Amino acid sequence: MKRVGFIGLGRMNGMLARGFLSSGALCPGQTGICTRTMERTADLAFAYPGITRFDRNQDLAAWADLLIIGVRPLDLPGVLHEIRDVQGGDIHIVSLAACVRIAEMAAIHPGRISRIFPSLCATVQEGISLCTHQETVTGDEAAFIEELFSSVSQVVPVREEEFEVAGDLMS
Repeated sequence: MKRVGFIGLGRMNGMLARGFLSSGALCPGQTGICTRTMERTADLAFAYPGITRFDRNQDLAAWADLLIIGVRPLDLPGVLHEIRDVQGGDIHIVSLAACVRIAEMAAIHPGRISRIFPSLCATVQEGISLCTHQETVTGDEAAFIEELFSSVSQVVPVREEEFEVAGDLMS
């Protein structure tokens, strides 16, 4: 059972965490969250007892097998710098930042990287999530992520060079 951590609990990551938990794709015991505004975690932790809350991104990264990072694109490099040495840098991240390419993240984070761009329709377990993976992501890791996101949307793999255009068309 993989432990999945959420860094940031804004609209998109909050929607995903709730969707994964309500669909049964994740159980509370395998879910961890960390955000700058810890008050945002109260409703989720109340609705799903057993979720682990962390005060620091590094502590969540040490606990998790996979991190879903849902912060503003300008905040992403700082988060990556915070976690890059945790677990020897060998943690798989999923970035929701639509305009930050894998190569830019890989310049900071030595681990495996996937990008997902979910639509807001995932709020009601509909819509599309665009997906691309760094070449170092294993088939099993890619399958886990795609299965997880398929619990809230239809997953559509795209090449990274088509990611932004596909996102514009999806929106």
